[in-house]
Amino acid sequence: MKTLNLRIFEKFNALLGRNRYLDAFARICAEFLILILLAFFGFLLFLQTWPDYDALLKISIFFGVLWGMGMTINWVIGKIVRSPRPYISNPNYKSLFRPLMDSKAFPSDHAMSAFLVFFASLFLGLPLWPVTLILVLAIVFGRVYAGVHYPRDIIGGVAVALFVSLGILFFSGIIF
Repeated sequence: MKTLNLRIFEKFNALLGRNRYLDAFARICAEFLILILLAFFGFLLFLQTWPDYDALLKISIFFGVLWGMGMTINWVIGKIVRSPRPYISNPNYKSLFRPLMDSKAFPSDHAMSAFLVFFASLFLGLPLWPVTLILVLAIVFGRVYAGVHYPRDIIGGVAVALFVSLGILFFSGIIF
């Protein structure tokens, strides 16, 4: 019997290649939307802190440190769990592209980074956080649809982002 994780992934993977516009949208979401999300987050931070450039610098450095912590946690978990990407674990699965790193799938670095931006937007009270959520959901949809992550990889990335984001709440009173 297949797990729910596998059944969901296979439903998405069966759609791959059937609609070139959906494939193109998913690839943009999976590969490039993270850059737009980061630029949007930076713009919102600028709006929130302007004209206090010291606050912008402090928050930016703090976020960078938290992102580094999240990536380190992802790397350690990836070394322990050693979960291959779907197209590696089953050659019958399709993918829209091959990521730069095939070494791990769990937890998803893109999901962790995207949700870290979303949680930071919420905790910092940034305007337009619903737009951030839409961008984040499009990114994680794209990663699963593109065949480079299972849904559980996304959930793992979200869990790491939530864990690290709690650091924002805990340490923000000390730093700011």
